[in-house]
Amino acid sequence: MILSDKGIKEALDNGGIEISDYEDRQLQPASYDLRVGKQGATIQGKKIEDISEKGFIIVEAGDSAIISTHEIIAINQSYAARFDLTSGLARKGIYATTGAQIDPGFHGRLFARIVNPTSRRVTFTFKEDFLTLEIHRLAKPSIKRYSGPLQGKTELGGADVESLFSSEVWTMSDVIKSIQSLDTSVQVLTGKVNILMWIVPIALGIMSVVIALASLK
Repeated sequence: MILSDKGIKEALDNGGIEISDYEDRQLQPASYDLRVGKQGATIQGKKIEDISEKGFIIVEAGDSAIISTHEIIAINQSYAARFDLTSGLARKGIYATTGAQIDPGFHGRLFARIVNPTSRRVTFTFKEDFLTLEIHRLAKPSIKRYSGPLQGKTELGGADVESLFSSEVWTMSDVIKSIQSLDTSVQVLTGKVNILMWIVPIALGIMSVVIALASLK
């Protein structure tokens, strides 16, 4: 069952879930909006940036990024959760890869992989709403609790962004550049073909005249 705003507040009150720096204005009818945190990194930038100091992080057209949430969350074994981009950002054509779900017993900060396949850069401002958190109450509490590598993690590190910075990954930016290069090559080739379309008939006409004159001799 997805929790409504009332259900989320009740779960916060009884300790079933915890959201650091909670603010009522972030609470939506059936979700809670999470804000851009202090850390982020892009493939093009190739380093972890301090968003809180700079004030923003830019994801260029075709680039990918990993961005942390400002909030740290915790859910007990009676809940699971999912998160995705806010609808406003989704309408801009970007998307997030966030994994299947947040398992019962998770505690930590969330890190979203952002992909910008559009032709325009997108700016994420510190503490701007960018993810929406949907919380589900389980029919029965889970026996197991989350114990994976993200448990308790609140900071980005080298291991967390290794795949993002991998030189073996062909980024969307590479794809766009390749398409642009291919388009240029096609245009050049099309120009040459157009020239040939004029030259060939003229050459054939000249050859026909030469053959005709030769046959008169």
